[in-house]
Amino acid sequence: MNDVVNPPEPRSLATVLQSLRQSFPDALFGGYGWERLLGRASSVPASLISTTFGFEVRLRSPRPAADFCVTLKAGSDNASEYLNFPPVDEYYGTSETGESSLGNPKRDSQRCQANKALSCLLAEIARDGSFASEALKVPVIILEYDVVETELGQNPAPGVFWGLAEHVGPEQMEGMVQLLDIVQLQPSGRSVNDSRTATLQRIAEATMPYGRISQVGTFLGRKTRNFRINIKMEDRSGIGECLGDIGWPGNVDRVVDTVSIFDLENLSFGVSLDVCADGVGPRMGLEVAAKGGWITTRYAHWQPLIEVFVANGWCPEDKAMGLKQWCGFLRLYGPEMYMLLKGINHFKINFQDEEDLVAKVYLGACRELARDLGLE
Repeated sequence: MNDVVNPPEPRSLATVLQSLRQSFPDALFGGYGWERLLGRASSVPASLISTTFGFEVRLRSPRPAADFCVTLKAGSDNASEYLNFPPVDEYYGTSETGESSLGNPKRDSQRCQANKALSCLLAEIARDGSFASEALKVPVIILEYDVVETELGQNPAPGVFWGLAEHVGPEQMEGMVQLLDIVQLQPSGRSVNDSRTATLQRIAEATMPYGRISQVGTFLGRKTRNFRINIKMEDRSGIGECLGDIGWPGNVDRVVDTVSIFDLENLSFGVSLDVCADGVGPRMGLEVAAKGGWITTRYAHWQPLIEVFVANGWCPEDKAMGLKQWCGFLRLYGPEMYMLLKGINHFKINFQDEEDLVAKVYLGACRELARDLGLE
């Protein structure tokens, strides 16, 4: 457990993160990367600390930096506040030269368009009897904010993702494409939609013997109509055949060899792919997690998996120590005592062509009332 903190009354998520700085290890977030993170988080309301939020950290990057995500529940006050949140007045983040790294985010046309799309999607999810209300695992969307690859001074719209209910299969893919079009504010182009639906149906059918599509989404800040899917695997042994049946154009043998390195029990695996009307893109993410692990899980639960990443050169020792420092909880004193729970969601190894593997870790956090956890 970390030291007690007493954060000030916040306005943006950046203000919250700054008040909690001591609980963010320098090996994962430090220095310039931290300032960049605050710059992007300044456009998100502080109230989202009461929902699950998280961070994506590149483990082999020489400069610590992290992307982040927040969650919105359809019909909630937090979602309404997010859609109407005014940009903050002050700047967050400076470069080594003293210049602003990600200045005051403005309510420009792109942000207005993105919020319009999110508003339409959330309304559809909240509508009783709608396809979205029945197809989503929970009435929640995930917003992913790029930081690491965002140019200074840019504030692109986030990626938007949602989890699928277990019953969703190939026959529901047409409705899923229509939801993606709502997010992208795209007109109903029958020829385009037919092609994208057929591709997604084919992938869903090819996946069925090995797992299921568990999440879909798209990137509002990018010009393409491509989308991303996550496949939850039933067993690691089927990953190679699944990728082959789907038609992934990458080196399947390389992936299978990498999976064989994880000789631990009680691991879960997944695959993330980029999909367009013509098929599957070259990038593939291999996801691996310790079963039963999440925000409330102690470091010891993840340690064997972390040691595999360290032994194979995917995670430097200082990053591994940073993960150990991250896992735990922090008491937040105020009118009521809260606990900030911090843990690991999963690891990912990205494959693309014959390039070097890119290893990442996905961290999560959530604020809970101490009395609800029995920790007062």
